[in-house]
Formats: sequence, C-alpha cells, structure tokens
Amino acid sequence: MSEFSANILIAKIKELIIEANTVLRPDVLEALKKAQNTEDKPNGQKVLGMLIENASLAQSEGKPLCQDTGYVHVYFGWPSNIALRNDLGEIVNEAVKQAYSEKPFRSSIVADPLFERKNTSDNTPAAFVVRPAKDRNLKIKVLIKGAGSDNSSAVFMLNPACASSELVKVVVEHVKANAAKSCPPLVVGIGIGSSFDKVAVLSKAALHRNLSEANKDARYAELERQILSEINNLGIGPSGLGGKTTALSVMIKQASCHMASLPVAVNLNCYALRTAEATIGG
Repeated sequence: MSEFSANILIAKIKELIIEANTVLRPDVLEALKKAQNTEDKPNGQKVLGMLIENASLAQSEGKPLCQDTGYVHVYFGWPSNIALRNDLGEIVNEAVKQAYSEKPFRSSIVADPLFERKNTSDNTPAAFVVRPAKDRNLKIKVLIKGAGSDNSSAVFMLNPACASSELVKVVVEHVKANAAKSCPPLVVGIGIGSSFDKVAVLSKAALHRNLSEANKDARYAELERQILSEINNLGIGPSGLGGKTTALSVMIKQASCHMASLPVAVNLNCYALRTAEATIGG
C-alpha cells in the first residue's frame, strides 16, 4: 500500500484551484468559438467575442476568469491501495488558503449562513466528496462554483409517472426564468434520479463531462439535445442581450431512484465552467 504526504496533496489541489480559476477548459473555449461563428445577432456575437478575449487574457496574465472566484468543490476518486494519515478536510482547506492568498482571488465564504455572515477571509471551508475508486490511481477534480449561477439552480421532485416531455418543460421553464441572471451562455448540468439530497450532487458532477461528449445512454443523449435546442430557441442569448446561444451544452447525469420518486436538479453554470482535474499514481 502506498501513502501520500499531506504536502503533495496540498500542492496538487492548490494547482488545480488556480488552473480552474484562470484557464478556461479547451472544450468550453471551442464551444464559444463555434457559437460565435453561428450566432446571428450582433450583440450576441460581440458578447461571445468579449468572453473569448477575456479567457485569453485570464490565462496569459494568470488572472481570474470571473470576479466571483467561488465556492471550491473538490472530488476524490480514492483507491483502496492508497493510505492517508492526515485529515483530508484540513488538507483541502490548506490548499484553498494558499491558492486564495497567493493569487488575486476573492474570498467569498461566510462562516454563519444566516445571522453574522462574517467572511472567513480565506475562502474556507471548501466542500469535498470522497468516493471509492477501483483503479490504483488517485483522481482529483476541482469545481469552482460562483453564486450567481448557483442561486439560479433548483431541485424539483417530479411525479414519477410524468413523461420525458414534462421533464423537458420543467427544465426549459426554469432556464427561461433564470438564464439572464446567470451570465449566459450557460452550461446546464442536470441530475435525474437518486434522492432529494443527492440529485444536486449529480447535476454538478455532470459538469465535469467534456462538452463534445453526449450521454452514453442514447435516450438521455437525445434528451440533452432536445433540451439544448429548446433552451436556445428562447432567444435569450449571450448576456441576455438576444441571440440563439443561450446555452452551450446540456449534460445529464442519471442514477437509480425510489420507484415513488423522480428527483430532478437543474444546475446552471455560466460560460466560465471552471473545473480542473488530475490523476496521481499510487
């Protein structure tokens, strides 16, 4: 059995946080460029051009893609052959502290959610999830989620007898009401199944998939295409200024659920889909 030191993990998580905040994923950048070529509204074309330029400047200057440098989510795929003798929560938070103190990233986390709402000043605590993995390498994924799009996300407990067309209507109506508040063009992560508390996790996990990849289940892949088409037919467009690029992609992650339930989570994300991942050999 191998063992990782705390310092190795801190350094790698810190590196991923900085990358996610400053480097737009290649698949997202490619989707923006493709959208700019097909967008038929002048304002929409202009906004897409500005977003592409912003991504270039952020990467070249090491500056954040967005002023809201978000809530840090870290996901671990942990194999059984790797041991850790340190507290993983402390490791994650130390990586966040270092990244947010060394780079011009805004600290946005408040310790108490309702009464004091006092900023912790170092963007901790972060959220993290550990899942067992079958392979022998440790996988780490980081997601930086801003409040603007997160505030516009929602969970619906639908009637399990509803048709897929009803699910599409719920999602599209939600996007119609909230897209302009979420800095479109959007990437829409949708969780379907599991339970009330886990379906939102599914919707965020969906965002790690490459935008060029469809769902492996042909039925859900078709559902993704249908929802994306209907969202873009809304005409909201980039920055809500009109156009046919309201969303760049719709990605669904599904899971088993109770026969009497149909949980659905709609997770809106702005164009700055800030994720990064790495694998460390065990």
